[in-house]
Amino acid sequence: MKTYIEVENFGKINSAKIECSGYTVFVGDNNSGKSYLMQLIYAIHKNLKFDSSDSPFVQMIDMKLKDGSSFTLGREDIRQWTQSINAQLERSKDTFVSKIFRKKVNIDRLKIDLEIQEDEEIKIQIFYHSGSIRNGKLVVGDDNSKLVSIIMPDKEEYEFEYSQDLTALLISNLITRSIFGLSGTMYLPAARAGIQLLYKDFFASKADKLYYPSDESSSSNDIGLTEPIYDYLKFLQTMTKNIDALPVTNDLIAFVDDKLIEGHINISDNNEVTYSQNNGAKNIPLYLSSSMISEMAPIIECIMDNTPHQNLVIDEVESSLHPKKQRELARLFNRMRNAGYNLIISTHSDTMAAYINNLLIASKKKLSTKKLNELNLTKMDMLKDAYITFYEFVNNNDGSSNVNELPVHEYPQEGVEFSLFNTNLNMLYEETTNILGAKNGD
Repeated sequence: MKTYIEVENFGKINSAKIECSGYTVFVGDNNSGKSYLMQLIYAIHKNLKFDSSDSPFVQMIDMKLKDGSSFTLGREDIRQWTQSINAQLERSKDTFVSKIFRKKVNIDRLKIDLEIQEDEEIKIQIFYHSGSIRNGKLVVGDDNSKLVSIIMPDKEEYEFEYSQDLTALLISNLITRSIFGLSGTMYLPAARAGIQLLYKDFFASKADKLYYPSDESSSSNDIGLTEPIYDYLKFLQTMTKNIDALPVTNDLIAFVDDKLIEGHINISDNNEVTYSQNNGAKNIPLYLSSSMISEMAPIIECIMDNTPHQNLVIDEVESSLHPKKQRELARLFNRMRNAGYNLIISTHSDTMAAYINNLLIASKKKLSTKKLNELNLTKMDMLKDAYITFYEFVNNNDGSSNVNELPVHEYPQEGVEFSLFNTNLNMLYEETTNILGAKNGD
């Protein structure tokens, strides 16, 4: 089941329909709406829920609950979810967007779309027990404990435990959370290094009271931050290292240490983040480390965090990275995707985009181990599903921008053609030829 977010006349974007349930890459012009759209996608993943029991979908869930503690949502039921949530968004889109950006941002349409196969279904089971379940074992507890199990079409299972009454509205919102990925979403803005160095001073000024005023009627704050950036700052303040990380997490960190930062990011018990070089200086404060280390640190922290982040939205991923390191970052993203992360990233680098494209083509070709060795790659660098969606943002003369999905070509012209990057490279080539062809004194 694929998930899409669709907008019309959002900020300067004329229209866009973005897949946000796998691996998505934004490329294109500066100031074309990429960051705004990424923050909107983040906020939908984080905040979207039913706000009323009057929704047709919620009422349908109420009927199913009365019939039993286990039921299945088929294709038409899931379409009912889509219709109900979009009707709500149509009513509340202006308020929803204003809360994200802390100011009025024009949006004519905000819509969710799900691509559902004929045989896809969501299974819901409710267990009543006298304790809580941890890692498949019953732990003695409250007699009113209830465990809600939701199995998605991709066979991923989410479990929610409650002692309160399970209403149709609550179950509907648990289904919504499962559709968008239970394990959390994180937005990493551009210029991560600067924000990383300032967050402690920011929170020392009692930021919560500034950002969330006691007057609920207030629709703005005076500190100039959108909700996704504020959440990022809060993450930097509160993240804790997972000491019981799964092997796949440790493998990702080991790859980062070896191939990208040539050292290790250290997180102390009081949340101090430092960098130690391989065979070099230890515990270097981030403000004394290279800009590449500072820009990479938040991505590393998301992987290391005790709270899992299934959905990562990362703006300007290549910031401060040498082209050789951009190749290693592209490899890391493939490994993260294989580990179950949903990725939405943006890049201004033709080199970064080309590396992502090359790895996609290699994944589709299912290259032999011998060929991968020749390319200094491994099987772990190959995408299991060999699937990425690319979107190009193009500024128009009237100040608006268009968002176009770039096709992934098959044989013989394989991969993606980045028209904007190709145009810029041609201009650079023509300029170089013109300069070299000039005579002294021309």
